[in-house]
Amino acid sequence: MGVRLALGAQRGDVLWLVLRQVLRLSAVGLTLGIAILLVAGRLLERLLFDVRASDPLTICLVTLVLAVVAVVAAMGPSLPREQGRSDSGFEVRMRRVVQVDAGSCA
Repeated sequence: MGVRLALGAQRGDVLWLVLRQVLRLSAVGLTLGIAILLVAGRLLERLLFDVRASDPLTICLVTLVLAVVAVVAAMGPSLPREQGRSDSGFEVRMRRVVQVDAGSCA
């Protein structure tokens, strides 16, 4: 991500690239998970109480929650942060002021 931004890519393009990759991987994982659930559902029904393993509402809600978590987790590093937007010259000047003040107190 940082290399692409350093070479001149727009922040929105990099965010979309990351989201596309996450959505693709999440779709594959969720599809495989639902397929495995439907195949192994009979074994799981013994462990569930008041819910069938093939309950469509439960499957849809769990799939939606996992998809949202995946997108939010992918967007975390992609969102702009204030740490990277600080004025380094100001930081150096403030560090010198703090060092001078601390030295005069001793």
